[in-house]
Formats: sequence, C-alpha cells, structure tokens
Amino acid sequence: LKKCWALSEQLGIASDQAMAALNIGVTLWTQGLAEHQAVAAAGGGLQMQEQSDERLGEAHKWLTTALDRNTVAPIITTELDATLNLSCLAFFTSQEAEALKHLHAHLDLCVKKARHSCAGCWQLRGEDAPMSTCSGCKVARSVLHLGISSLNHNTYLAYKCYSCKRM
Repeated sequence: LKKCWALSEQLGIASDQAMAALNIGVTLWTQGLAEHQAVAAAGGGLQMQEQSDERLGEAHKWLTTALDRNTVAPIITTELDATLNLSCLAFFTSQEAEALKHLHAHLDLCVKKARHSCAGCWQLRGEDAPMSTCSGCKVARSVLHLGISSLNHNTYLAYKCYSCKRM
C-alpha cells in the first residue's frame, strides 16, 4: 500500500493519493485494534500497548491525509470512508468529541447526497442513470441495484427502502 502511495505521490494524482492514504489508514487502524485486543487478552505489556498506540496514531495520520488529499479531486466514497473510520478510531481512543465531529461530517455528507445520488454506489442521478426514490425518506437507489429492468428513464418507482424499510 505504501508503494501505491509513493507512486501516486510521484505522479501527482491527488485522487489516487487519497485512496492510498485511506487504505493505509484503514489497514493500520485494523492492525492497531487487533494489537490492542491482543494486549488486553495477554494481560498487558507496556511495550505491546505502546506499539498499539503508535499504530493507532499512524492510522489517524493516514486517514486525515486521505481527507486532505480528497479535497483536491473529491471522491465521495473516499470522504465517507475516511470520516467514518476517523469517527470509529476517535471513539475507540476515548475522544468522544472528535468522534462526534467526524460522525456528524459523515452523516451530513450522506444526507446532502442521498436524494441526488444512488445510496449504493453514489452514481449521480441523470438521464442515463434511472433512479427509484423511497416514498418515505426519499433516498435514491439506482434501478440497476434494485434488479428492475426495462424501466422508463423518467419514472421513479417505489421500492423497499434499505434505510427506512418502507415500500
């Protein structure tokens, strides 16, 4: 993953840098979590705990880098994944205010995009991208994800919503 980061940095491709930083951050966050659980199961060990804390700190750095690089050439899924992982990481490290800040950013982005993009793949709604809209919460889904075929592009049929469970 760090080779992907180095290559994307060398080529100057901001979207690839953001994705590489996100993947590195998620990997380090997962490793740090596993190390922390191993420390707890083993009954401690200061050196192991410091290693876990260091790994979580690196994860935070990379996830923040992913958000920073994503502002140059924004990709919605990168921003969603980075904010959600930063929220989980902050909560895990007992930084509740920071966790809420990142969770708020994540949910705010979901709400802003929900009516104009497919909630499954974030494809923008348009002439070539027919969407169905939930009659309850108005979240859009691509008809391709719903398994609906031969649909008039201007028609938005009701569907069983994954968000509010309404039809």
